Amino acid sequence: MEPFLLYIIFVLFLIFIIKILSIISRIIIVIIVSILFPIIMNRLGFAIPLTLDTFIFYVVLGVALLFIYWLTKFVYKILKGIS
Repeated sequence: MEPFLLYIIFVLFLIFIIKILSIISRIIIVIIVSILFPIIMNRLGFAIPLTLDTFIFYVVLGVALLFIYWLTKFVYKILKGIS
């Protein structure tokens, strides 16, 4: 392969990896915050049980809300670009 083409592929690979790492880091932050939420609410006096089911529920809810946010942001950008 030509060196110039390899440079272009390398740059695209870097951009792809950086984007993937950004997505993964945001998901990890949402997971951590989702795990901490029932613990903090329990310490503040709310009757939230600290069970594995509760933690899984809030993690799934947090990640689902993140994906819904990303989807609405994507749709908004598309609709804004069309009009």
